[in-house]
This record gives sequence, structure tokens and C-alpha cells, in this order.
Amino acid sequence: MPGPDVTPPAKPSELHLRAVRERIVARSKARSAVAPGVFFRSFQYDSAQTPGWTLKRARTVLTGVPGIFRLTQLTLAAAEAPACTVKLEVYETRSPEAARELLVDLLTGFQSLPELVELEDGIGETAVVFPRDTARLLARGNLVVLIANSGSQLRGVSGIARALDQFLLEAPVAGANAAAAALTAPTAGVMTRFATDAGPLRQTSDGAVVTEEGAEVPPESAFDVRNQRWHRFLRPRPKEPPQPGKRPRKKS
Repeated sequence: MPGPDVTPPAKPSELHLRAVRERIVARSKARSAVAPGVFFRSFQYDSAQTPGWTLKRARTVLTGVPGIFRLTQLTLAAAEAPACTVKLEVYETRSPEAARELLVDLLTGFQSLPELVELEDGIGETAVVFPRDTARLLARGNLVVLIANSGSQLRGVSGIARALDQFLLEAPVAGANAAAAALTAPTAGVMTRFATDAGPLRQTSDGAVVTEEGAEVPPESAFDVRNQRWHRFLRPRPKEPPQPGKRPRKKS
């Protein structure tokens, strides 16, 4: 299997970068208009998200960069070929617009930008694939994901990208269970997805997740990850007022 090029091509010109940025932003906006509105907090990786790959290293940092909250860095190895490794970088931004801008900014760090291919394969709202499928950048909601080969053996990364994107959009588990009953609102440190049909979602300066028009996403539109599956948050049951002539039940 061929290795990476020894002599990288020249960096792209500013004119080319501007054209790529405009094309990506236009295509992403068009796809966001028909895609479900999703917003993610506290991304957490589990090997069930990418079958056939095992986690080797993981690190999460608070970036301190305005509009980019967290960066999760992962190294995965192919189960049947440990020398085949890929790196994942997952950025959490404040909005889909910020995610698009970050995606283009990340592209400027690669030498092979003139050879990029943009695919309409349903993976992410925006996806850019590198030659021979050795790397991919995609945006989904407010997340930007970079997947790239990092080992001596090259492997196509589209399978990982598709599996991860399918997990991000997976339908929640139907019904409630004992574990779900304990959670009634998004909790710090728990991976949470906000979803709505009202279009793209963003986070305000005070931490609220809202639509483009500023309407806050209701609690029933929030889901968290437990046991590798999405679960719907439950609203606490309101206390029923005592009825006349009825004694309140004693707790056993």
C-alpha cells in the first residue's frame, strides 16, 4: 500500500482558499436548511461508535478560543491491524456557522488542498475528503470532526466517518427506564444532543441552546448518552395538589 507523499505540493493560494470557503459555506447552508437541527455538548467517545476500531489514547481540553469550547483528541487502532491507526479531533463550537468557519480554517493547514474532493455522500452536513480517502473533515451541527491516518499503514476513513455520523443522528431509545428517570435535565459532563425541526441551533453567551430566531430548545428536545445509546430526558412529574376529603398517601 503506498505511503504518504515525500514531497508535499505547494500550499494553496489565498484566491483558491477564498473560493473553497465560499463553496463550502454555500453548500453547507443549503444542506443545513434540510438537515435536522442538532447541537452537541460534552462529546464522549465509545468504541461502539466505530466498530472494528479500538481506542488507544484520548484527551479533552478546553480551548479557551472564543466560539470553540472543547477539543477531544483520540487515537484509534484497527482491531485486526494495530499498526493501522487514525487520529480523531472533535471540536465543539457555538453554532453551525462557527463550525463551517472552523472547518475551512483547518483546511488551510493541509498541503494537499488543491486535490480535495467534496462529496455529497450524506456524511455530515459538510464533508471534505482527501486523496485516497486518507483523511476527512466533516461538520455536523456545531461539531467539526477531523479523521486522518496517523500510522504506517494507510486505511480509508469514510467507514469511521459514516459510523460516527450515524451515531450522532441515531434515534433515541424508546420509552423510559430506571436510569433515565434519574435525569431530568442536561448535566455537566454528560454528552448531550439537542434536536429540533426548527432549523440550525446555536448557544448563547449565557449557555442556552436556541434556534436562529432565539427560541430556547425545550427540555423534551434534549437527549443524553448512556450505555452507548441516546436517551430522552424526562421532565419531573409535578406534585398533585391534595384533593378535598382525600388523605395524602404515606410513604412506606
